[in-house]
Amino acid sequence: MKFLKLLLLIILISIIVIGVLAFSGENIESTKKLDEEFLIDRVVFKSNLDIYNKNTVSFTEEEVNGLLAKRLVDRLNSNMEKNKEIKNVYLNLKDGKIVTKASFKNSPFILIMDLNISLDLDRNTLNFKVADFKIGKLPLPNSLLNSFGLKDINDSLYLNINKLEEIDILDINLNEENIEISYKTNNDKIIEKYVPKNQKEFIKEIESLLEKSETSKKLANNIVRAALLYGTETEMPGSLIDDLENNFISLDNKTKANLVFTMLKYNIDYFVDILLK
Repeated sequence: MKFLKLLLLIILISIIVIGVLAFSGENIESTKKLDEEFLIDRVVFKSNLDIYNKNTVSFTEEEVNGLLAKRLVDRLNSNMEKNKEIKNVYLNLKDGKIVTKASFKNSPFILIMDLNISLDLDRNTLNFKVADFKIGKLPLPNSLLNSFGLKDINDSLYLNINKLEEIDILDINLNEENIEISYKTNNDKIIEKYVPKNQKEFIKEIESLLEKSETSKKLANNIVRAALLYGTETEMPGSLIDDLENNFISLDNKTKANLVFTMLKYNIDYFVDILLK
């Protein structure tokens, strides 16, 4: 029995050493952590936002690492012994999966895990499951995850998304070179947080006035987009201004008159300048 244990230990050590040598030239790229403001900026202010329907936005590999890598390091280390802490993680998006490279603070080797990602709407979490595990190019059984302090990784590796009050994530898809998120906006939260105080009632009245047809709803949507940009002192793109003008022209005369009256009622000069120039 002792001989068998010794033999297994020697085999394990040999595998690790060979893996280290096979992977000795590998480095993990360092990434800058991106905060929640970056995410909201992308999905609200730099997207072709539709407040009535589903939206879709894509994030590059670099952006995915900025949003997830350091958070996954913190999540992994929260369940590990200090002498086994992970130093860095990099997520490669390849062939519809996440190839994750992880380096340890007190070890010379790099661990590679293939992760599957899924969305749990009931728990409001992004979940990551280990599908493969290796050191260098050498595949290892998942049972050896215990040796690295990762025994419960498939139960504990998740990220909460319930802080994103401005949007409700509907789905997440991993493509060849990016991650695509589908979401709907939480309009009340967005208006409350980003629209200037003196324009909130104007926006609510506009939404009610323009909800009757698809044509008028397009204008309502673009008015909200413009108000969000105005409230955050962000320059409006020319394409949005063009859309506002064209949406307004498409309205019937009665709705146009009611809209102009509402803008004058709330002293929303910048919309008057755009629509009646």
